[in-house]
Amino acid sequence: MKKLVILLIVAAACNVPGIGERVLAQSDTPKVSCRVQVIVTANQQIAGSISSYIKRELRSLHDVVITDNNPQYNFRIVATELKSDRGTKIGVGISCVITESLALDAFVNMLEVRFPECRIDWDILKDRCKDQTEILLHKVVYTPHEDLRKTCEKLVADFDVTVLELRRKSLRNVLDTEK
Repeated sequence: MKKLVILLIVAAACNVPGIGERVLAQSDTPKVSCRVQVIVTANQQIAGSISSYIKRELRSLHDVVITDNNPQYNFRIVATELKSDRGTKIGVGISCVITESLALDAFVNMLEVRFPECRIDWDILKDRCKDQTEILLHKVVYTPHEDLRKTCEKLVADFDVTVLELRRKSLRNVLDTEK
């Protein structure tokens, strides 16, 4: 029981997503199950292409669920078509911000249950911790129209390497200390 409590506190403190939903592959490499929302602001044609490319790449990660309901991560993309002085289309400018919803209110709830004797106004603490987000990655890129798909693939690859891989490593460390 003590190990479980320690595991829950470490998981909440590190904000390891999907700790209860983890799936171990045959190699015992933990897969992080996470929920991702994709929001694209651009003209209709570019928005549709970018949204499709990003979602396709996210689905290929196999441990990502694309949703609009209670996402843990948000891909927020603003794109605009770039034109030369003569009005010729020369490419697309993209700003991609990836944020994480911090479940601090859940962590505070857990602390309140675990340490009810503490002299803290739990409601104030919960209110301050509600709806907090952290910017994990921000990229501003230019891409020619013909490379739009590759650029979207790279954005998702960067998310996988800089965000999800760190979560997988954290989960591996927690599991290793549990043994």
